[in-house]
Amino acid sequence: MNQWVAILTEALVAVLLAVTIGYCVILDRRLKALKGDRAALKSVIGELIGATAAAERAIATLREAVGECEHDLGAKLIRGGELEAELAERIGAGRDVLQRIGRITQAATPREAVREAAVPAPAAPAPAPASAAPAAATSSRNRMAEAVARARALSLSFEQRSDRSQAA
Repeated sequence: MNQWVAILTEALVAVLLAVTIGYCVILDRRLKALKGDRAALKSVIGELIGATAAAERAIATLREAVGECEHDLGAKLIRGGELEAELAERIGAGRDVLQRIGRITQAATPREAVREAAVPAPAAPAPAPASAAPAAATSSRNRMAEAVARARALSLSFEQRSDRSQAA
């Protein structure tokens, strides 16, 4: 019986060795696959590192560009504010000038000349040379009245535009 036990033990050891060899083959295949995946993973990690570095460089470039744009835009906004203030000052000065011109022309022209300018006179025959001086005075009054009317119309339209721009 000792012999059967020895053979049975030897057979059991042989079977266990065969199972171990089979398991080692399976593990070898898995390790090879893992090493292959490891190489692929290394290349993916390398590409990821390269892409990250490129993205960091692109972000730095974008930050510089944004900084330049911000600086340029700030300068343009400041210049625009200066121009706006200058334009408002000039508009105010223009209004003052128009008001002064209106007062001067209003004071220089009598009310009747303004009424005559508003209602066109009928065509009269050519005046004689002796009456040339009064006709010239009437003509200059008419031109003055027309200038006053134009100045007032211009002042009104200018005020309407400035009111609209201030409302916007």
